[in-house]
Amino acid sequence: MHNTRRSYAGGFVEDDQQRKLALPKPKLPNGQCPSGFLDYAVNMINLEGRNLSYLTASGYGLRETLFYGLFSRLQIYRTRSEMLLALSCITDGVLSLDGGMIKKSGVFALVAGKI
Repeated sequence: MHNTRRSYAGGFVEDDQQRKLALPKPKLPNGQCPSGFLDYAVNMINLEGRNLSYLTASGYGLRETLFYGLFSRLQIYRTRSEMLLALSCITDGVLSLDGGMIKKSGVFALVAGKI
Protein backbone atom coordinates (compact mmCIF):
# COMPACT_ATOMS: atom_id res chain seq x y z
CA MET A 1 0.00 0.00 0.00
CA HIS A 2 1.33 3.45 -0.94
CA ASN A 3 1.84 5.96 1.85
CA THR A 4 0.65 9.36 0.56
CA ARG A 5 1.55 11.16 3.80
CA ARG A 6 4.72 12.58 2.22
CA SER A 7 3.31 12.90 -1.28
CA TYR A 8 2.87 16.36 -2.75
CA ALA A 9 -0.82 17.14 -3.14
CA GLY A 10 -0.63 20.61 -4.71
CA GLY A 11 -0.65 21.78 -8.30
CA PHE A 12 1.91 21.80 -11.07
CA VAL A 13 3.74 24.55 -12.94
CA GLU A 14 1.46 25.57 -15.81
CA ASP A 15 2.50 24.40 -19.31
CA ASP A 16 5.53 22.51 -17.98
CA GLN A 17 6.23 19.21 -19.74
CA GLN A 18 8.24 18.01 -16.74
CA ARG A 19 5.24 18.44 -14.41
CA LYS A 20 7.27 20.47 -11.93
CA LEU A 21 5.59 21.10 -8.61
CA ALA A 22 4.04 24.55 -8.13
CA LEU A 23 5.87 25.28 -4.90
CA PRO A 24 5.80 28.92 -3.80
CA LYS A 25 9.16 30.67 -4.10
CA PRO A 26 10.76 31.49 -0.76
CA LYS A 27 10.27 35.06 0.44
CA LEU A 28 12.43 37.24 2.63
CA PRO A 29 10.75 39.42 5.29
CA ASN A 30 10.61 42.21 2.66
CA GLY A 31 8.51 39.95 0.38
CA GLN A 32 11.24 39.47 -2.24
CA CYS A 33 12.56 36.13 -3.45
CA PRO A 34 16.17 35.75 -2.24
CA SER A 35 18.91 36.54 -4.73
CA GLY A 36 20.57 33.38 -6.01
CA PHE A 37 17.57 31.09 -5.45
CA LEU A 38 17.54 28.66 -8.38
CA ASP A 39 14.67 26.30 -7.55
CA TYR A 40 13.68 23.49 -5.25
CA ALA A 41 15.75 20.30 -5.68
CA VAL A 42 12.61 18.28 -6.46
CA ASN A 43 12.01 20.48 -9.53
CA MET A 44 15.61 20.38 -10.76
CA ILE A 45 15.40 16.68 -11.58
CA ASN A 46 14.87 16.15 -15.30
CA LEU A 47 12.67 13.09 -15.83
CA GLU A 48 12.61 11.16 -19.10
CA GLY A 49 9.23 11.30 -20.80
CA ARG A 50 8.45 7.64 -20.18
CA ASN A 51 9.00 8.13 -16.43
CA LEU A 52 6.51 11.00 -16.31
CA SER A 53 3.67 8.60 -17.09
CA TYR A 54 4.29 6.22 -14.18
CA LEU A 55 1.60 6.78 -11.56
CA THR A 56 0.72 5.17 -8.25
CA ALA A 57 -2.74 3.73 -7.67
CA SER A 58 -3.57 7.09 -6.05
CA GLY A 59 -2.57 8.96 -9.22
CA TYR A 60 0.75 10.40 -8.00
CA GLY A 61 3.87 10.47 -10.19
CA LEU A 62 7.56 10.02 -9.36
CA ARG A 63 8.13 13.72 -8.67
CA GLU A 64 5.21 13.94 -6.21
CA THR A 65 6.09 10.72 -4.36
CA LEU A 66 9.69 9.51 -4.49
CA PHE A 67 11.45 12.80 -5.16
CA TYR A 68 9.20 14.95 -2.96
CA GLY A 69 9.61 12.37 -0.20
CA LEU A 70 13.40 12.59 -0.53
CA PHE A 71 13.85 16.33 -1.06
CA SER A 72 10.61 17.95 0.15
CA ARG A 73 11.26 21.72 -0.06
CA LEU A 74 15.07 21.59 -0.19
CA GLN A 75 16.14 24.91 -1.73
CA ILE A 76 19.07 25.32 -4.15
CA TYR A 77 21.12 28.54 -4.35
CA ARG A 78 23.89 29.65 -6.66
CA THR A 79 26.41 30.48 -3.90
CA ARG A 80 26.98 29.96 -0.18
CA SER A 81 26.89 33.70 0.46
CA GLU A 82 23.47 34.00 -1.23
CA MET A 83 22.28 30.95 0.69
CA LEU A 84 23.34 32.50 4.01
CA LEU A 85 21.50 35.73 3.20
CA ALA A 86 18.31 33.67 2.80
CA LEU A 87 18.40 31.97 6.21
CA SER A 88 15.14 33.60 7.30
CA CYS A 89 13.14 31.76 4.63
CA ILE A 90 14.76 28.32 4.74
CA THR A 91 12.53 25.66 6.27
CA ASP A 92 13.57 22.25 4.89
CA GLY A 93 17.28 22.68 4.26
CA VAL A 94 19.36 24.23 1.52
CA LEU A 95 22.30 23.51 -0.79
CA SER A 96 24.45 25.85 -2.84
CA LEU A 97 26.24 25.00 -6.06
CA ASP A 98 29.59 25.89 -4.48
CA GLY A 99 29.29 23.38 -1.63
CA GLY A 100 27.22 25.00 1.10
CA MET A 101 24.68 22.92 2.98
CA ILE A 102 22.29 23.61 5.83
CA LYS A 103 20.18 20.72 7.05
CA LYS A 104 16.68 21.06 8.40
CA SER A 105 18.12 20.55 11.88
CA GLY A 106 20.20 23.73 11.48
CA VAL A 107 23.54 21.97 10.95
CA PHE A 108 25.83 24.02 8.68
CA ALA A 109 28.41 22.41 6.37
CA LEU A 110 30.42 24.85 4.31
CA VAL A 111 33.07 23.33 2.04
CA ALA A 112 36.26 25.35 1.58
CA GLY A 113 37.61 25.99 -1.90
CA LYS A 114 36.19 25.18 -5.30
CA ILE A 115 34.31 22.01 -6.05
